[in-house]
Amino acid sequence: MPSSPGGAKPGSSWCGHALAYSAAIGAFALSQNLLLSIGILAIAGVFHSIYSALNSSLMQLKADEAYRGQVMSLQTMMWGTTPFAALMMGRMIDNWGAQHVVGAWMAVAVVITLVVALFSNELRKV
Repeated sequence: MPSSPGGAKPGSSWCGHALAYSAAIGAFALSQNLLLSIGILAIAGVFHSIYSALNSSLMQLKADEAYRGQVMSLQTMMWGTTPFAALMMGRMIDNWGAQHVVGAWMAVAVVITLVVALFSNELRKV
């Protein structure tokens, strides 16, 4: 996979887009203005699309050729876990409100992404 036009490696680009997506959703959670919220979600959607494409590509690139089908199966199965997270998040929203819970989840996502970006040598190599 080639570098982006700006020269960033795909692994670094993945981190940047994951951070931008999480930050955009966090900003959405804090927004009180409908039009601003719609704009933020549109921007978040772009970052999510790029992040997701890079995520799938990087996983396939790092997998041994003999295991690429199994990696794809695990990626597909991962989407099946989304309802369980949504159930937990919904319960938390009932208790503390959507803005607080979504904002907190995105703050955790930013921290995890930063930890991966700073400490993953493999991600920097790609």
